[in-house]
Amino acid sequence: MVKTRRTTAGVKPDTSPTPADNDSKALNNASGLKTSSTPKPGSSHQPSEILTSPLAQAQMTFAFNFLQEIVRQKPEATACSPFSLSTSLATLHAGAHGRTKEEIGSLLKAKFDLQDDQIHSYFSDLLEPSPRKTI
Repeated sequence: MVKTRRTTAGVKPDTSPTPADNDSKALNNASGLKTSSTPKPGSSHQPSEILTSPLAQAQMTFAFNFLQEIVRQKPEATACSPFSLSTSLATLHAGAHGRTKEEIGSLLKAKFDLQDDQIHSYFSDLLEPSPRKTI
């Protein structure tokens, strides 16, 4: 169904952004695929390595898969934080052994060939307070 709006010139299609368009932009900004600020020409601002690393991509894959599963199982409005879940899983991964460690690691690493120390270094750097860090 196409939304329309009435104007003095007649009925025209409504091309204003929908909430879904805004959600999509917010997801792109939150995903680490785009940074939250656009650098000014001539500035030395570069996206953090944290946001462009393979582990950031793995974390976003995990987050999107997690959110898709939540919506599939419970389509009504649900609030959750994939970031909180992945940081909790990283903490559990640090103390786990054997098969449990392997299974948690497979969630955190997604399809990337990452080492355990890369996971812990990534989350440590990401959670370290810094006035210059933007997510």
